[in-house]
Amino acid sequence: MAIAKSMLGRLRGKLGNLSCYEGQDGQTIVRSSSVHRRTSNMEQQRQETEFGTLSKVAAILGYVLKTGFPKGKGVAAGSKGFLQANLKGGAVVAEEVDPGREFVRKENAPRYFRGQVDYAKLQVAAGAVAVPEASVAEIGGGTEDGSRTAKAVRRVRFRSEGRTRVGYDCFPEDRVHGVALCPSKKMRSMVEVGVRGETGEAEAEFDGKEWQGEVHFYAFATSADGKRASRSVYLGMMNW
Repeated sequence: MAIAKSMLGRLRGKLGNLSCYEGQDGQTIVRSSSVHRRTSNMEQQRQETEFGTLSKVAAILGYVLKTGFPKGKGVAAGSKGFLQANLKGGAVVAEEVDPGREFVRKENAPRYFRGQVDYAKLQVAAGAVAVPEASVAEIGGGTEDGSRTAKAVRRVRFRSEGRTRVGYDCFPEDRVHGVALCPSKKMRSMVEVGVRGETGEAEAEFDGKEWQGEVHFYAFATSADGKRASRSVYLGMMNW
């Protein structure tokens, strides 16, 4: 807060963060108030923690969300759709950093919550298209040429089972996509596995120096024109 005498004559009232009033000597005093937002209450901070945690995951997934959340009816596009689907779906939980510590509404006070993502519940796509039947398996590892000095690589194979059922949410020409997500290294990858009407396979290779820690795998389907998507299905986790 700061106080100064006005050089603009007699002023009254508020303008932005400025309050004008008359002092004891008849001069106009201009008082500026703090522009900092007040610390949120406990429930607001919980919601902010969940939103912030999911926003970081959305930033990692990047272009994947453009395919998994296409612009259309019923589902918001891109990262906005991702946030809506996962905030409602319970994919993130705000845990107390220090259970039992009193919540203090004070500037610069330590955060009361930290966000934890349940990657098995995470949706990297959403929509009315039927979910594909898919799987993933590791098919190789080690190094590129077998030597100890070569770059370590990991290889996986996505597989989708062919289905010929036709309905408003399911067509043989629907495309099936496989996704890999490594949160600790902020890496993601997406491959097209094939079309729903045929059994399809697609291999993906990962640099072992860039992909380390937990890697989570997903699959989802989109209509042939890419304008609609299914919700994603979790295929499991590999610890690299």
